[in-house]
Amino acid sequence: MSMFPLEIMKVTDKSMEPYLKYGNFIFIDKWGRHFAANDVVVFYHPKKVMLLVKRIIRKDGESFFVEGDNKELSEDSRRFGPVPRGNIVGRVLFKV
Repeated sequence: MSMFPLEIMKVTDKSMEPYLKYGNFIFIDKWGRHFAANDVVVFYHPKKVMLLVKRIIRKDGESFFVEGDNKELSEDSRRFGPVPRGNIVGRVLFKV
């Protein structure tokens, strides 16, 4: 667990438009451990070394199915499958 409960990250793609725009800054709650459908989360890609931001569509045990709001530009669970709970960094609290 990180020493700091919040982390700031810059959005670098368009997969979450219109909710998150390219260049927005997001504040991530890294201490929360309860995630639900419709939460926007930051997580490690299950098969690549990269962070992604997507919306939880549903929970299946200890895994989550995530999708980007902009379906045409989003690499998400439709492509790489479920995201294990351990890959989730935190929930997006707000954007600027």
